[in-house]
Formats: sequence, structure tokens, C-alpha cells
Amino acid sequence: MNMRRRVVLGVLAGLLRLGTGHRHDGHLRRLSTEQIPLVELSQSQKQINQDIRQYWIRQANEALSSPCPFAPFGTVIVNHTVDGRGNIVCTGKNTSHQSGNPMMHGEMAAIANCSQILTDSTGPYKMTVAEALAAFSDLTIYTNAESCPMCASAIRWAGFREYVYGTSIDELVRRGWD
Repeated sequence: MNMRRRVVLGVLAGLLRLGTGHRHDGHLRRLSTEQIPLVELSQSQKQINQDIRQYWIRQANEALSSPCPFAPFGTVIVNHTVDGRGNIVCTGKNTSHQSGNPMMHGEMAAIANCSQILTDSTGPYKMTVAEALAAFSDLTIYTNAESCPMCASAIRWAGFREYVYGTSIDELVRRGWD
């Protein structure tokens, strides 16, 4: 197992212990990767059909500048409070290898772009900082792959209404991603 994977698994195990209380039995037990929703979907969220969700996952892929960048992770943030398929608010893509900023994953870039767009005094929204922070609770974030712990934390802290991803980390690893 490479060092990066060990570090990520160590961080995840530490977070798991913090959330569930530390236990000394079963340290070698494999962590569950079962997806557990943070909240149950509301009736309005259940009404967003699979075709619309697939459309937005494809848009997350379209946020990428080329079909095969080094870290092909794209994100779109969508407002589903409007009729129809929803409106795109902003996008983001992983630029950490171009920018030298290891935090610039697709989700982090999209959240930063969204904050800037929502608070731009010449833009379509013209929100205050407080209004922009509150607006995240009405938005859905779509990513083409399950988020890393850093991005998952940022998504949770932002308070998005929904988080939808196209494929799991386990599936990426099974297909050779490291």
C-alpha cells in the first residue's frame, strides 16, 4: 500500500474514531465504505428524476478542459429551486497540478467560484456574504467522483442541500486510480 493511501486511510480511521468513540478492539478490521446519507431526501428532492441527475453529472465532466487531465475531477453547483432541469450557478475542476495549490480540487474550486459569483456586485445575484452563505442550503453540488475527506468536509460545512457524485472512490481504486 503506498504512503498516500496509508495517510488517507489513517485520517479516515481517526475521523471515524472521533465520531464513534475510540475502541481498542478490531483495529485491523476493514472500514465500511457503505454510503450513509446525512439526511433523508425531501419530497421535492425525490422528484428530481434520474435523467436530470445524469445530465448534471455529465456537466461536471464537461467542466474539465480535456478528456484526460491528470486528475479528472469536475464539479457543477446547481440551483434546483427553479422549474425544469435547474440552473447552473458555477463550475470547478481540479487544478492543483497546474496551480501548485494542493487544495484546488474540483469541489473546492467550485465552492470558491460560487462564493465569488454569488457576491459579485456586478453579477446576476449581488448577494451579501451572509446571503451567499445561506444560499448554499438551496443548492446541489454534483461531482463526477466521490469527494476526498477535505472536499467532503467543505461540502458539509457549506451546507449544500444535496451532494451527488458519479462514482465511488472504491470503484476508482478498482479501476487503477491511485
